[in-house]
Parts: sequence; structure tokens; C-alpha cells
Amino acid sequence: MDNIHIRPFKWGKDYKKLFKVASEVWFFDSKKSVSFLSTTGFMLHYLNNATSLLVAADKDDNFLGLLGLTNKVDRPALRKNRFICCRTRVMEHAARMLLYVWPGARNSRLIEGLFVDNHTRLRKMVPDSSAPEVLVIIVNTAAKGLGVGKKLIEAVEEQLRSQGFKSYYLITDSSCDFGFYDHIGMKRAVDVSMSFNICHIPEFNHGNNGFLRGYVYTKELGQAPSPAAAKAAAPAAAATADSKSDDGSGQGSTGK
Repeated sequence: MDNIHIRPFKWGKDYKKLFKVASEVWFFDSKKSVSFLSTTGFMLHYLNNATSLLVAADKDDNFLGLLGLTNKVDRPALRKNRFICCRTRVMEHAARMLLYVWPGARNSRLIEGLFVDNHTRLRKMVPDSSAPEVLVIIVNTAAKGLGVGKKLIEAVEEQLRSQGFKSYYLITDSSCDFGFYDHIGMKRAVDVSMSFNICHIPEFNHGNNGFLRGYVYTKELGQAPSPAAAKAAAPAAAATADSKSDDGSGQGSTGK
């Protein structure tokens, strides 16, 4: 985890790797063309609406994960560059339009639409919809267990505290590694069954109707310690770290 650093998202450097990771994690359709369109439309929707895009990278600056957040106040990050903004908007809408006419994309399109409907319903249940929202967090499968998700969450929490925000939330479902959010101390404010009506898709695993659930997680942000307090706490933290090192104890985490 010490070799992981957090930096801003760089379109030219990161977007191809991000799309590849998203395709492997979420959109592994048997048809690569369908998988590409689903990935492009989905990821660009969140990238285009995020006011902050943070990337976790290793010591060689290789992409390990991404977190996209909207604080509901600032302009989306990609709009700061007019060329990139126009390009990503065109790409997003083109991908969604093609998904509606592409041969073999019907099932993926319908299932994706049902997930969007469910998440729209969940958004209406958010306790404080004016709070910042984590739109997307994704970790490269090759970096699972390295603390990438935790590092991204810590970075965005520090950013939100510095901007004066008191809390934030995210919307997810049981098809992902939602236990990570419980592990890092987020509160499960909403837990409901996700509704599906897709009997007209024979290939769909209808067993999913019984266990898929939708969640809204929230977290209150404590005040960041003052520089003086942080300096005073450093020796105690170092002593604690030494004692843990001596007895071999430790704690790991995984991200979505």
C-alpha cells in the first residue's frame, strides 16, 4: 500500500486502461462489440458528471483504480478542457445510440436498463441528496487486496473535509463487492430488494431475482485534525505501528 499514490485522472494516459478494466470487471459480454459499447456508455456517463476524478497508481504510475465523485457544487472535471469535454460527450451518446441498434445487444441493453431503473429508485431514497456522491469506484482485478479501494476512499474523504463537507454517500448493489463499504465503516442507510421483470429473456438467470439487493451507503466526515494535533499524534501512531509490527498483526482491505 505504501507504493500506491493518488493523482488526478489524465484522459490521454488513463482512459484506455480504465475502459479495459471496466470491461473485464462489469461488462464481460460474449460479444466484444457489445461489451465495448456498454463499457463506453456507462463509464463516460460517470466521467462526464464527476467533479473529481482520482486515480490510484503504482510506483511506475500504472493504473490501479479510479474513483469518480460529484460534490454537487463544482463543474465536472472533464469540462475544464473543451476538446476532451466535446469528445467524451460525443463518444457517450454515440455508444448509447449504437447499443440500441447493434445486432446481439438487445439482452445487454434491457438488463442495463433495469439496473439503471433500480438505481434511479434508490437515488430517491438517499437521506441527504444534497451531499456529495461517489459515482463510481473500480479497482483493477490484478490489484485486488492491495488496499487500492481504501486508499481512494481516504483520499476523497480528505478532499471533501478540506472543502467543508460533512458527509457523502454512494449507491450500489449486491452484484459488486459491497462488503468493502461495510468494512471501511460506512453506514448502510438503505437496503431493499431490486425489482426485475425480464421473463422475456430466456437466457437470464432468474435466480438473480431472489437475491439481488440495492444499497445506499452513507458516511459522516469527522473534522480533519489540526496540524498541531496531527504532529502531537505522530509519536503515538509510530509506537502503535511498531507494536503491531512486533506481534505480526495487521489488517488488509479490498475495493470494488
